[in-house]
Amino acid sequence: LTAKLNRFFPLLTIGKWLSSENHALRYTQFLSALTGRTRIVVGTRSAMWAPMQRLKLIVQFDDAHSAYQERRSPYLHARDVLLQRAKIENAKYCLVNFGPSVADIQMLGMRSPDASTLQITDFDVQQQQIREDIITANLAARKHCVAQLLGANQFQYESSPWSRMPSSLFTIVREGLTRGAVLIVVPQAGYIPRLICANCNSLARCASCNGRLEIPAVHNAPTCTRCGAVQPNFRCMQCQSRRLKSSQIGSERTALEIGRAFPGVPINLVNSSTAQTEVKPGQIVVATPGNAPAAATGYAAAAVLDCGYLLSANSIDVEAKFLRAIAKIMRLVKSRDAGGKMLLVGDVPTELVNVLGRWDFPKWELDNFAERVALGLPPAESWFSITGARTDVQRVLGLLQVEIAQLMNLRDEVERQEFTASEKRLKLSQDPLAVSGVHQILPQAQILGPKTVDDNTLQILLHPDSSVLPLYQSALNRVNRIISVNRNAPSIRIRRNPSL
Repeated sequence: LTAKLNRFFPLLTIGKWLSSENHALRYTQFLSALTGRTRIVVGTRSAMWAPMQRLKLIVQFDDAHSAYQERRSPYLHARDVLLQRAKIENAKYCLVNFGPSVADIQMLGMRSPDASTLQITDFDVQQQQIREDIITANLAARKHCVAQLLGANQFQYESSPWSRMPSSLFTIVREGLTRGAVLIVVPQAGYIPRLICANCNSLARCASCNGRLEIPAVHNAPTCTRCGAVQPNFRCMQCQSRRLKSSQIGSERTALEIGRAFPGVPINLVNSSTAQTEVKPGQIVVATPGNAPAAATGYAAAAVLDCGYLLSANSIDVEAKFLRAIAKIMRLVKSRDAGGKMLLVGDVPTELVNVLGRWDFPKWELDNFAERVALGLPPAESWFSITGARTDVQRVLGLLQVEIAQLMNLRDEVERQEFTASEKRLKLSQDPLAVSGVHQILPQAQILGPKTVDDNTLQILLHPDSSVLPLYQSALNRVNRIISVNRNAPSIRIRRNPSL
């Protein structure tokens, strides 16, 4: 991106703001931005703090990426910081995504984005010129700007080695090789990254540390992913069976299988640890999501295997993440008018296939956000997670009860009665965290949990009513300051809108 910007603006100083750079270079970039010598900054999450002078435009790519979320307190998200900075400095804020983002709809106030015309500018390095395409909001017109999307979610030979590769896969790959390069995407790297017991289907565990077993390479014995111990004499902890079978196939095993099916065709295996190589016509590229290299003229065909694994995460955002992952792959494939085809193999709901085929992300975002409004889920409503040792969580709940009482001031009889009832419930219970479930121990708020994170850690979820959200935010801030100063609850972590 920096190289392309240098071609467009050869007379401007463009700085790179990366946390991986050494301290001397980072300080030089800081001074250059602070003094106004650097006019454009390109960087990762830390670039949101760049002290730019006379800031007029902020552009953020793929704002839903997990790298934008700070994992340490105060758990800031780059999107929130940049949005506030744009308001303070009166700058324009532009989001660029290759897929849906429900948080963006929440920022827009549930207003449908103006998609009457969308101008996409693509810089052609070969011809040193700018090519502009106008995509109208008409769904029929959108379909012709992306690859033709096909779904294959029926396996003819269940439990056979080729059940994950239906005949339609070989048809598309064979036809695509006559017109250019072909991309095959596999969710996981490695040979066989996940093993299960062939008798009871329980996850294969290491006898030494209880870690997950894998087969890292061909002809290798099962190996623990945690301690590295080789387990040639596996015995299931549940049924004592010694037989193993694969639960997930990695990109290395897939490349070997594709190579046997297409002898003589070059196979290019790409993952996060391999260097990017040039993609040539007549070549098959096997890659993991996010690591697929771009072909000069686009892939003639592409296939995503094991799509069900991309939808197996226990999260309310799993469908949005799936759509973004597939959309990023589709952008590498030629358009429908140019003969581009893409096949999804696995158990994928028809609704998601239709959204991708029509490229109709705005409607999906609005529908998904409306569902979250009805269910009271983030980002429509705010949730808080409180994680820590049991005694620390109890101490935080007690402090939170006191702070809420002071902030509410018991302004009327209704609130006084409700708070008194909640106070009695909290005092009557010897251990409010003894039983999991939904609890009403705080006024106008629900507490879900506790959920066991590990042997010494519990997590509860706090869902206050929207009418008292500012009060709970203030109360949690005050509680966090109290325990930080007194250092009497060192294990506590409080987060807003955690992953549910």
